[in-house]
Amino acid sequence: RSTLSSSSAASDVYKRQIPYYALGSLAAVAVFFGSASCGYVCPFGFFQEILHSISPWKSDRSTLPGRFRYIKWGVLIVLVIIVPALGIAQGFCAWLCPSGTIFAGLPLIGVNEGLRASIGITFYWKLALSTLIVLYIMREKRAFCRYLCPLGLMLGFFNKISLYQIKLDKNKCTNCKACQKSCPMGLELPKEINSIDCIKCGDCIPACPSKFNALSKGFVLSEKSESFEKLNL
Repeated sequence: RSTLSSSSAASDVYKRQIPYYALGSLAAVAVFFGSASCGYVCPFGFFQEILHSISPWKSDRSTLPGRFRYIKWGVLIVLVIIVPALGIAQGFCAWLCPSGTIFAGLPLIGVNEGLRASIGITFYWKLALSTLIVLYIMREKRAFCRYLCPLGLMLGFFNKISLYQIKLDKNKCTNCKACQKSCPMGLELPKEINSIDCIKCGDCIPACPSKFNALSKGFVLSEKSESFEKLNL
C-alpha cells in the first residue's frame, strides 16, 4: 500500500512540475522575435488565412467588440496555468485547442478503427467547438488568434522588448490609418504596433503609402536606430 501511495504521490508531483525547458525555449524565441512566429511560422495561423481568403461570408471588419480579446487571458490563466497545475487535465490542449482535433484527431480516427471505437464525449465536444471556431474564422480573419490563443498572448508579453520590431518613423507618419485597414488582428494602428496583441506579421508595412514609408521592420539593438524609433505605448 505504501508503495502504491508513493507511486501515486510521485505521479501527482510529476503532473504539477513546471515545464522549465518548454518555458525557457519559448522565452528565448520571444526575446528575439516577440510574437512574430505567429505571423510567419504558425501552421494554424496559415490555416486561418487560407480559410478566410476562400470564405464566401468573410468580413473585413471585426464583428466583436475589442474587449473580447481578453477571453484569451482567461484561457491562459484557467486552461494553461490553473487546470494543469491542479493535475486535472491538460486543459487547453484537451478541451479547447482546435489544431490537434483538425490536423491529428480527425485524420487518425479516419484511418484507425480502434480509435473510432474509443472516442467519447470529450472528442465530440472538441469536434463541435472546432467546427464553430472554423466557421467564425471564415467570418473574421485570424479570429482564433484574436480571441482564444494563449501562446500568442505569452509571446506578446515580449513584444515591447524583443529584438525584432515593427518600426515607426513618427516624422513620416500622417496617421492616415492605411496600415490599420490591413491589420489581420484588427488592431488600432499605428497606436498598437508592437502591442501585446500584435503578431508582427508586417502586413501594415506595404499598406503604408509609398511616398511616406513610415513603417519598416527589422532587429533593433537600441532604443533609437538612425531615424527610426520604437513606438512607445
